[in-house]
Amino acid sequence: MSSDDTRNDFLFFDGNAAGYRVLCRTQNWRNEGGLRLCAAVVGAFVKYPYSSKVSAEMLSRGTTSKKKFGYFHQDLRHFSAVFDKLGMRKISEGHYARHPLVYLVEAADDICYHATDIEDGVRSGIIPKKEGVELLKACCNPDHIPNIGRFEAREDLNRLLAYLRSGVISTLVDECYLCFIQDNNYTAIMDGTFSGSLVEACSYAEAVRKIEVLCKNELYVHRAKMEVEAGGFQIIEFLLNEFGAALEEIKCAGVENISRKYKNLYYLLPKEIRGELGQGGASSYALACHLIDYIVGMSDKFAVDLFKKISGGGLIIGR
Repeated sequence: MSSDDTRNDFLFFDGNAAGYRVLCRTQNWRNEGGLRLCAAVVGAFVKYPYSSKVSAEMLSRGTTSKKKFGYFHQDLRHFSAVFDKLGMRKISEGHYARHPLVYLVEAADDICYHATDIEDGVRSGIIPKKEGVELLKACCNPDHIPNIGRFEAREDLNRLLAYLRSGVISTLVDECYLCFIQDNNYTAIMDGTFSGSLVEACSYAEAVRKIEVLCKNELYVHRAKMEVEAGGFQIIEFLLNEFGAALEEIKCAGVENISRKYKNLYYLLPKEIRGELGQGGASSYALACHLIDYIVGMSDKFAVDLFKKISGGGLIIGR
């Protein structure tokens, strides 16, 4: 993988690009185009309508601070066909302007996370009740929480949080709608030149920013979360190393000539990957894409169970 087009797909690995593969390649994989969604739905899914190579170039120029990209190089043909069909402005090769509906999808994502993260933090005792409630109230239009006094008087924390969460969602949905249709914003959104997000542009942006800061400093770095995340890194790295080594040995020596260890791993792979390996000729890049698809598609429980079994920690001897 000497090309930036392929190498950066993994150095900059991003869930958005993996999600694109789920929609357009791995789900309903027998049909070209995966789920075969219409172009507008696919376009509305892509937050970052450019490749990992473009993302690296943007980072080097300082025009972005995120290692984000929207599709793998293997999906370039499909991606370009979708965005050409939509008539989106082409900025450079493999780089298009955003679809207007992405801003609404992104807003929905942001709104739900902001509301539920604080709620979860208060419920779990990580965020003090008074501070969490005040932050949620600051994100609510009073018209959306007319009965707040009644809920506060009941001293029922769960109902109060649920009521405030509903108020935050209603308020920010209305605000993002107003931002979207505002003349200057609407023109920029339709032209693909709008900068930032609708939540950042709305009148409650400062209140939302305070929620983000609190979550970043208190909730996202809580010990329990860090322990789970640290364990997750170990599991993912182990699976990538073991299956990656098996795929490379198969590529070099062929299925029939590999060691027993790697042959065992070969038979644990999905039959679709085994079928392509049996045909031979797959590049290292294509094999790495298959491996990423396999691991991305695992549930947490499946990944943990597989890790235990392959590492020897979950063996049951004597059956």
